[in-house]
Amino acid sequence: MTASIAWTALATSSKDMGFLNKNVSDKIDILNKLLGAGCDLIEGGYPGSNEKDRQFFKWCREQLSPQSFAKLVAFGSTRRKNSSVNDDPQLKQIVDSGVTNACIVAKGSLKHVTNILGTTAEENLEMLRDTVTYLKGEGLTVFVDLEHFYDGYAESKSYSTRLIETCVASGASAIVLCDTNGASLPETITRITSSLPALPSSVMYGVHTHNDMSLSVANSLAAVEAGAKMIQGTINGIGERTGNADLTTLVAILNLRMPYETAMEPSSLTQLSQDVNDACNLEGQRNQPFVGLDAFAHKGGLHAAAMRKDEFSYQFIKPSEVGNVGRICMSELSGRGSVMSRLQEAGLTDGGEEFVKEKVEAILNRLKYLESKGYSFEGADASLNLMMLHATKNYCAPFKLLDFSVQVNELAQTTDKKHGINKIGWYSGDETSRATVSVEALIDDTENEGGAVSRLVAADGKGPVDAVASALKKALETFFPILSEVNLVDYRVVILDRDKATKAACRVLITFESTKSKNTWSTVSVSTNTISASVNALVDGFEYAILEEEEKNYLCDVDWDSGDSAWE
Repeated sequence: MTASIAWTALATSSKDMGFLNKNVSDKIDILNKLLGAGCDLIEGGYPGSNEKDRQFFKWCREQLSPQSFAKLVAFGSTRRKNSSVNDDPQLKQIVDSGVTNACIVAKGSLKHVTNILGTTAEENLEMLRDTVTYLKGEGLTVFVDLEHFYDGYAESKSYSTRLIETCVASGASAIVLCDTNGASLPETITRITSSLPALPSSVMYGVHTHNDMSLSVANSLAAVEAGAKMIQGTINGIGERTGNADLTTLVAILNLRMPYETAMEPSSLTQLSQDVNDACNLEGQRNQPFVGLDAFAHKGGLHAAAMRKDEFSYQFIKPSEVGNVGRICMSELSGRGSVMSRLQEAGLTDGGEEFVKEKVEAILNRLKYLESKGYSFEGADASLNLMMLHATKNYCAPFKLLDFSVQVNELAQTTDKKHGINKIGWYSGDETSRATVSVEALIDDTENEGGAVSRLVAADGKGPVDAVASALKKALETFFPILSEVNLVDYRVVILDRDKATKAACRVLITFESTKSKNTWSTVSVSTNTISASVNALVDGFEYAILEEEEKNYLCDVDWDSGDSAWE
């Protein structure tokens, strides 16, 4: 069996607070991602509601291939009450947009017809009939969204039936049943959908749910099981209020857990989810089913041990089936097996069996100690990998931060001439902080003994952390040009013991991204000094970038037991 997937995000998600100001290029970017993923239908918005949407439909008409343009859907509503379709500007704009598909919203609840629309039940039916007939006459395929349908069915079954009959008689290709308030339970969706009149083979039922009770996916699946063949939803559930049905979850379940097929490939879902979040400037939910960073992450020692014996012991599909990857998280709950597994993954098990056992024990003890101080390595794999690497025989870090200092000038004395007094006001300059860093780097340079070269650099920033980040990057780019392609994309500070007020320790998490490889990684550090914690996380982030992006081997010919290093 097949299920048609319609993505409504270019219209519905424009109502989401995180999507309000997206421009034409943003919409085009998302459109191309959806086309590449095999989405059946893509709702592009209201062709004439604003200049942005007019430009978007114009671009689609001129730039898309006929096959891709045929997937685009224009959104609109039924004609206005007590008027003619021939005088309705929004219907004309749909036709003028050149699309072959239109989705029209109509009132599916008598309560809304009388209280909100302010017209009669009969006029609402006429508005629906006239609109569908008009668009069909212009050569468009028409889908009808019956807004508040499930609530309306509870009010009047007979009127709901008449709405369906009107859609069929007028030539609609799909009748989409909407749970607009998101207040229906799955059993209600099943009962109502399965009791509706049978449709001609040329017409299908669809479903459009909202997530106000966190049931949008369950309700969509209930409708499909009861006979609906089209699902409207959004990637990542983006939408107004609490969102719409998440198509990444629905596509995965329909294809992998139910006897249905969709044109959208499950293996494309994780990348599609990330791409849409990036285009919308949204942060993905780590625990999002199937596509989240933590969807296949296993933390507990017993769980991790079981996963090494049977990959389905704590997950029901392979992560690769949805384009994701599995991972073992390290924490104070981890056992020796988890540490050994991570070392094997990183290729860090050289040095003999006894040495490896000692290293595992040392890493485990270090991990427990750090987490007791407030560290959390979930989501900070870069720092975790570096901690294991630093416990590896003969490893030498590519650089060392010798010293740093920060000067902050945020206050300046000014004169309040009106009252004849001096006052302290905020410094108004663009640059408020200056940092100086001293680094020593290991480079392939036979002229320098030991290959270690020092550099002292100063840089300005918008604050002390930004200043240090700028200075450190500036100093290291001379030795490691790959860092010019590394950017900081997220910075977070969490206060760990608030009751200690200004003496409280804080946890800093920094996320980096390579503009070349598009890889991202995060580092963590804890200190009672926010700047020190930030600097430590920065150092980890740049060190990890050099190792991963340059793919160099920084092993030194030193005696690990003697404590000698290239820095001494």
